[in-house]
Amino acid sequence: MSLFYPATFRKNNSQMDPVREMASALLERARKSPSLVQFHVGKQWLNKFENLAEPGPVDNSDFLCRHGGVLPAKSAHAAELCVALPQPVWDLLRRRFGLCPSGPAACTVLRECALCRAELDALNRQKTFELEEFKALHAEFQEEAAAAAAAAANSGGSRSPPSTPPPAVYCLSSSWFKLWEGFVTNRLREPPGPIDNRAIVVSVKHQDGAGGGAGQQQQQQEQQQQLTLRQNSDYVQVCNYRVYTVLHLSFSLTIFFSLSIASSSDLADAPLYLRGRARGGGEG
Repeated sequence: MSLFYPATFRKNNSQMDPVREMASALLERARKSPSLVQFHVGKQWLNKFENLAEPGPVDNSDFLCRHGGVLPAKSAHAAELCVALPQPVWDLLRRRFGLCPSGPAACTVLRECALCRAELDALNRQKTFELEEFKALHAEFQEEAAAAAAAAANSGGSRSPPSTPPPAVYCLSSSWFKLWEGFVTNRLREPPGPIDNRAIVVSVKHQDGAGGGAGQQQQQQEQQQQLTLRQNSDYVQVCNYRVYTVLHLSFSLTIFFSLSIASSSDLADAPLYLRGRARGGGEG
């Protein structure tokens, strides 16, 4: 017979059966003389206690945070996730199995954690800011692109003079961008972590002829390690540096990467020129 709620399977064990019988006796005694303090234990762990030979340390991390309060996402139905046990039963479980080292301590009151609530509210504000800024800047970019296309059509489709600096295209790893997109659209709970473009770039040796002083006639050849776009890599082209900055403000940067090309339509076969640098932000 289950102590706390119906169990579907129980693995008999000579060491666990006496512990279960003792807990059952203490629970029955407490029902006749209720304890003033109740200790909340998660049903996930109690299910292990009821059915497994080795349930492991008592672990309430499925509904409690690291501060010992109820997780904000679980606060509305926290009472359904745990069972209130009298102190004698709690003391038995704690002595016999101990507490999970990385989990919260004992819980006698189901109260939402104020610290985790503040963190969650800040995270939600971050989501809203990033998504709205991204949408606004993307719409602005589309308007600018349409105006540029109209101006090019009026001028006969001529390209910019060679002296005009080519525009920069800022690239993000597609895998990272998908995580960020899932985060800001609430499909994923956790933020994506630092921007990481290592999957889409490769280091190459670049020969650069460096001139000497005024009276020096020979030029020194220097080998420099530079980054270029990895062939067949899966990346997302960010429309401009301002959009990239919105993401950079919120997420630390592993590799900053941008390309200078003649136009966005030439990205597939254009020669690449690095304008960023490994680790750090902003343009090089």
